[in-house]
Amino acid sequence: MNTTLSQRQGKYRRRLLSEGKCVRCRVENDRQGWYCTSCCSLIVLEHQKLKEEVFSHYGGKCACCGESVLVFLCIDHIDGKGAEHRRSIYPQRPWGGRSNGASGVKMYGWLKAHGYPEGFQILCFNCNSAKHILGVCPHQSEKDSECHKNL
Repeated sequence: MNTTLSQRQGKYRRRLLSEGKCVRCRVENDRQGWYCTSCCSLIVLEHQKLKEEVFSHYGGKCACCGESVLVFLCIDHIDGKGAEHRRSIYPQRPWGGRSNGASGVKMYGWLKAHGYPEGFQILCFNCNSAKHILGVCPHQSEKDSECHKNL
């Protein structure tokens, strides 16, 4: 029976976990979970750096309201087909079953690896949620009504 790379990696990681070792640096793990405290800190910094790089490329602020605090921002698929796109990137979990798709750092990595393609923008979570629920953010309706007031 042929085993895939992800199956072999999973088996190796489970063995390290059962031995109480960090799956990244392979030293004695000082906490529960996959990574030791030191590796967790490094991973957080790496993910933060990647997020800053991607968001900087796409303008660094919400395309709708101008919010620029990074923790409030997310990547938006302009065409509204984000869930479909994310599932196409990661259609199945390595251990089987349907994936929720790429989000967060996986999506940032995909954007960087594909040369920051068009069709994406930064929105704050409020504008992104409103766009999803209402079809358009209320900020856009306000801008339209302000334009009509000035006529």
